[in-house]
Order: sequence, then C-alpha cells, then structure tokens
Amino acid sequence: MDITDNHQVAFWIADSFNINTWMISSASIINPGLAWWQSWLCVWIGYAIAGGFIVLTGRIGAKYHIAFPVVGRASFGIWGSLWPVLNRSVMACVWYGVQSWIGGEYSWQCMESTFD
Repeated sequence: MDITDNHQVAFWIADSFNINTWMISSASIINPGLAWWQSWLCVWIGYAIAGGFIVLTGRIGAKYHIAFPVVGRASFGIWGSLWPVLNRSVMACVWYGVQSWIGGEYSWQCMESTFD
C-alpha cells in the first residue's frame, strides 16, 4: 500500500465527518425512533455502499488511465454521455442550495442566541 492510498482513505473518512453527516444521523434518530448507534450504523453502511460504487467507477480510470468522459462516450455514445454531465450539474445546484440553507440556519441560530 502506497502512502498515497493512505491519504485517499484518510480523505474519505475526513470527508464524512461534517455537519451533514450528523444531520442525517439526527434525522434518523428523530423520525423512526432509532437509537443513536443504529442511526450511526445506518449512515456508515450507506457510506460503504456509496464508496463501493465509487471504487467500481474509478477502477477503469485507475487501471487503464482513461478519463471518465472517455469511458462515458465509449459506453453510451456522444449524446448518451451528456446525461451524467446534466445529472451532475443539477445535483451540484441542489447540493449548493442545501449547503446554503444549512449555513443560513446556523447563522440565524448564532444571531438569535447572541442578540436575544
């Protein structure tokens, strides 16, 4: 295992320790009535499933040194490969909105607790 592999694993773990992960976990506790450890376990199982698909998608590029757009065009053609681009663009806009809402709620709570 190369030192770069350790950095990739450390980045993946560090990336999952953020406010959104804890919000997902707390929503899982409140709505269906799970215990804290059950909610935490569900979040990590979800991350493991997503990580598996990410590794499978990245294997082609890692083994054959082919970029994702080239693989998409080889698999789906020129017009079919536009779907991942559009999908990623729309999801980026949605995620930016979610992050903005979370930041706005945080700012609102800070100002309310300071000036109240």
